Amino acid sequence: MPCGSHRETTTHSKLNHVRFTAALILGATGQTGRHLLSELIASPTFTRVCEAGRRVTPAEELPAQASGKIEQKVIDFERLEEAGLKEGQWDVVFIACV
Repeated sequence: MPCGSHRETTTHSKLNHVRFTAALILGATGQTGRHLLSELIASPTFTRVCEAGRRVTPAEELPAQASGKIEQKVIDFERLEEAGLKEGQWDVVFIACV
């Protein structure tokens, strides 16, 4: 189907109406994860963002909008069930780690 078709427009239109509020991102300290974390924090679509990984972004490197919006958790991927991530009730989860 060619670009700009009715089907593509309809799908894009439906996505614009999705209202996410809570996002979990695993691996936000790599190049891709850092960019994604900044986008999530800046987005009005997300009111809560949790950054979880072996390490987290230093506070001084976070955008100003992060205050009150971000939760950071250092986790052990070998003991993931103990990280408490299930309790967060995330609308969307991003995995940016290898």
